[in-house]
Amino acid sequence: SMTRGLQLAEDYAKKRVAFGGTLAANPLHMETLAELATEKALATLLIFKTATLWGREEMKLANAQESTLLRLLTTLAKLSTGKSAVRVASEVLESFGGAGYVEDTGLPVLLRDSQVFPIWEGTTNVLSMDILRAFKKENAGAIFHNDVTARLKKIDPSGMDPGLSTLRHDLERVSQWVGTQPPEILAWNARKLALALAQIYTRSLAFEFALATGHPFDREVARRADRPVDFHPREKAEEAGLAALFREETP
Repeated sequence: SMTRGLQLAEDYAKKRVAFGGTLAANPLHMETLAELATEKALATLLIFKTATLWGREEMKLANAQESTLLRLLTTLAKLSTGKSAVRVASEVLESFGGAGYVEDTGLPVLLRDSQVFPIWEGTTNVLSMDILRAFKKENAGAIFHNDVTARLKKIDPSGMDPGLSTLRHDLERVSQWVGTQPPEILAWNARKLALALAQIYTRSLAFEFALATGHPFDREVARRADRPVDFHPREKAEEAGLAALFREETP
């Protein structure tokens, strides 16, 4: 879905003229498409890592840790790529201006169809709670931490610092937070935690892949993915605040 939308947007950018030139010659427009291409590339890395583990599981080659990691990544991949698909589709439609909205072009269907991804077979909140269940019942949090740590240790830091140092810090920060919170606070922040885990994991894959291939595209994806993890959990339950927001208004 993301690939199709980007293909259309990139082709249109070469033909649509605005501000005295094509959109493809406009740095701001191409920067927007570059961010979308990065998001799609990161989603692809996560999906193929999950598929690799799935193949090992089907061939009876996966060890216990890999099986648990597969169980976790399957949920993380569905959750994070579903949200990405909607964001990318929305920006793709916007890149076409009014043509992205009218039905005659066939473009609005990209956004309508992408909306099914974060809904079908587990909504974002359901999948977030499932990740907490995997942490509690299958020690998935420790296995996730060990897998990312092992990957980062194998990466030559040349050209990747301070990105690697930042990622290690984010991994430790999120892992330590999870280990010190009661169940009700974990549940309150389950969605934020799930998205942070996906960001950490895809960043580690991006660093690994960029250094393995040395390709300019892969290195640029890793560079753009090198940003602090967006994880700002609430440290206490706020039932009273929710009640205030959703109580019935009096006339």
